[in-house]
Amino acid sequence: MEQNAKIPRLKMLDGIRGIAILLVVLTHVNPTFILSSLPLFIKPYVALVFTSGVTGVSLLFILSGFFMGYIYPNPVSTLHFLQKRYTRIFPLFLTMCVFMLLIRNLPNLAWYLQISYILILALITNIFWVFIIKRVIQSAKFSKGIFISFLIIQALVACFYAIWIMRHTPLYFNQQLPVYIREGTIGLVNATLTLGLGNYVPMLDGVYWSLASEVLFYILYPIVAVPLIALTLTKGKFTKLLFIATFIPLFVGIYLISHRLAVLSIFQFELFFYFVTGISLAYFYRLHTTKFEKVTSFFNGKFSFITLLLFFILVFSKQFIINYTSDTLLPWMHILWAIPLTFIIALAINHKSTLSKFLSSKVLVFLGTISYSLYLSHTAIIHLVEKNSTVTSIFLNVVQIIIILLVSVVISFVLYQLLEKPYFTKSKSNEQSTKQSITFPTVTKKTSYVIFAIILFYVLTIFGTYQSNFNFFSKTYPNNATFFVNGNKVSNQSYIYVKANNVVDMQFQSRENNLGILVMHIDHVSYKNIKDKSLILMFHIKEVGMKNWYATSSYQLIDIGDDLNHVFGFPVIASSMGKKYLVEFNLSSLSTPEYVRLDTSQKTIRSVYSLNKKQMFTHPISLLNFIFNKIENVASDTSAQLVLYLFLPFAFLSLFLLYTSRKKLIDN
Repeated sequence: MEQNAKIPRLKMLDGIRGIAILLVVLTHVNPTFILSSLPLFIKPYVALVFTSGVTGVSLLFILSGFFMGYIYPNPVSTLHFLQKRYTRIFPLFLTMCVFMLLIRNLPNLAWYLQISYILILALITNIFWVFIIKRVIQSAKFSKGIFISFLIIQALVACFYAIWIMRHTPLYFNQQLPVYIREGTIGLVNATLTLGLGNYVPMLDGVYWSLASEVLFYILYPIVAVPLIALTLTKGKFTKLLFIATFIPLFVGIYLISHRLAVLSIFQFELFFYFVTGISLAYFYRLHTTKFEKVTSFFNGKFSFITLLLFFILVFSKQFIINYTSDTLLPWMHILWAIPLTFIIALAINHKSTLSKFLSSKVLVFLGTISYSLYLSHTAIIHLVEKNSTVTSIFLNVVQIIIILLVSVVISFVLYQLLEKPYFTKSKSNEQSTKQSITFPTVTKKTSYVIFAIILFYVLTIFGTYQSNFNFFSKTYPNNATFFVNGNKVSNQSYIYVKANNVVDMQFQSRENNLGILVMHIDHVSYKNIKDKSLILMFHIKEVGMKNWYATSSYQLIDIGDDLNHVFGFPVIASSMGKKYLVEFNLSSLSTPEYVRLDTSQKTIRSVYSLNKKQMFTHPISLLNFIFNKIENVASDTSAQLVLYLFLPFAFLSLFLLYTSRKKLIDN
């Protein structure tokens, strides 16, 4: 299937980007005085304006999926596709990474110097990228070589982080490594977006998690998404909708796995369904334009104003509903809300609706145009303005937020002109010089390889995740632990509470060598419906009698629910058998209504030990018995069974669609 390559610009989608980035920016400002001055009956609703950042990111993810399906329905070359996406995002991103690393190490720089450094770094990048590479060298091979070199650097940094850094203790990384190596590692891991491969390296900016998710989506799109799209292109609408629906339990299952493997939770896989609905909308719009216009035309005329009202209701009600959603249902709510948000974006594409006209306003289109620059720079500007201004009243609070918005927009506009606009200018010239028809994917042997690879990978991931809380060659034992609160021994209590101004200690004795993980049942409790995003649960462990902590980890409390099997990981302690260890828990804030409840029953507290692989492989019978026991343990694990059941609808329907397309596979 082919279509003309000429693609009209949809300005109203730039307007959605503008609103999305405003939601993200307003989530990061401090509206304390504004909210405190409001009456109680209206305060929760106004607070939604300052807490709907995740909804803003959700809208951006839908738009990313839409534009991938709209502009690149069937990339001819995966490498060329990724080069274009990397060229789009990394020049500006790397510039901001260098700036954020600079500010991290020079926190007391004057405000005018910080702004100067942003502009100077952007100008240097512009000279290197636009002038030297694009105008002086003008070599496609050279540009491709830079891209491939960056991919190699990504792979090397990923290996360095996962294989070497994560094998050492946090104490070693934070205190014993030379400063230039530690800070260099932080800069490289952030710049290559390999943050999800470990939990030692801090994010230079809290928004980088979404970029890591975005880049992962770009990588998976031509490799996985396009072959799967081919399965349903020739099928009926019911089959297409059913196939899309199977992704809902699939992403819930992936969410559960990622939160068991704590380092992967940074990707927030539940939000990947927004990419799916965005891609689906793009294909429906491209392939069934007449039907699309017929459906959306219902809201023309008298009902046109409803689209604008519905847009704001859906955008702000997501966070409102999430505030009252239980932790068990939270991933389902995040995923399912993609459907109404995608529907309202579909209505926005209808040029005749009030919503489309509102979103096409010059202000929102302008904000949408500079949204990527605004996304990457706004937190630095917020920190800069808040550090250099004091707020003591609602008036000053409003003025501060206005200054933040104005300065952020000005800086973002300059960054856009220097580091984003050259990409679009180059892209337009390439489109004019090469007229190519756009093709849609068809079922090939690659489709079957992708489906079987997904099934195999998912099953192995379940096995690797649920056979142990550590790795395949490990043992798990329950602990007989003793608890202390502020130094006082506690006994005969089912639960102990980690609250403000108290420290909870736990002592236990290791039963084996190679201690590497503690598993506990913990529960995050809040008196408020809105939880504090900055609150951290600190975890420390050391041998009893030793002066320094062996390892220290931090966990965002907002990500912790009622976790029956919360994993506290640390580098393996080789000679741990028979030794006693002290674990300390405390909260990062001394004034908070939130607390953590620890289950002290012995069955819920377990320690995980790595086994000696050499010894296992020299005794084949013991190894086989060990593997059989592992399989049996996973098969009887109710959590593993749930994750598998959530995957089955997608797996069975994919195989069925593949089977019905076997004639095309034979022809190819």
